[in-house]
Amino acid sequence: MYKKKLKTQRKNKALPMDKLKTWFNNLLQKVKGEDNYLTTETFTAGAAVLIVIIIIVTLLISPASFKKSGSRTIVPTVIPTLTPTPTPIPLPRGPREFGISGGVNPQFRDLKFSEYDPTIGQSQTITASVLDVQGNVKSVEIKLITDSKSKTYPMKLSEGTVKKGVWSITIITEDKHDYIYRLIIKAKNDKGQESTVNPIFK
Repeated sequence: MYKKKLKTQRKNKALPMDKLKTWFNNLLQKVKGEDNYLTTETFTAGAAVLIVIIIIVTLLISPASFKKSGSRTIVPTVIPTLTPTPTPIPLPRGPREFGISGGVNPQFRDLKFSEYDPTIGQSQTITASVLDVQGNVKSVEIKLITDSKSKTYPMKLSEGTVKKGVWSITIITEDKHDYIYRLIIKAKNDKGQESTVNPIFK
């Protein structure tokens, strides 16, 4: 009984295909016309009909395949942006001298380095010429700012007088200055006046 039922189902499935073939043959005969000659126009029309038939047959054979097709969520791949490391600006080695000016009183004249580009552990002497026309220079200090350090050093009068003299400090280099290398120099007099200059080398 099961085999009989299975044959009946197969026969029913084949029925739409037979009807489609018969319908297509009749349609093709009409397209050809009475002279039974297939022109370019009729061939194009027949091809279009054939495509429609193929789509219908495909739907009849496997309708579930169109129902089960689900959407897929596409997650974009995030590519990290690499930030290039800047190349350190090289400095000339050896002693250097700069002319500086700043402040009404006390006044700065020049700045000297015994070694402009010292390495870690190397000594460096920095001197600054300071002039005061209204009072006496009471103190001079420098603040050295490098890559990862900021430190203030008091300077001492090494030449001249408190009216016009050279102030200096010798330090041991503790940090690199590949990217940051600057000074803040501050001078005060006995009149309460103060001047500051901040030369930037990097």
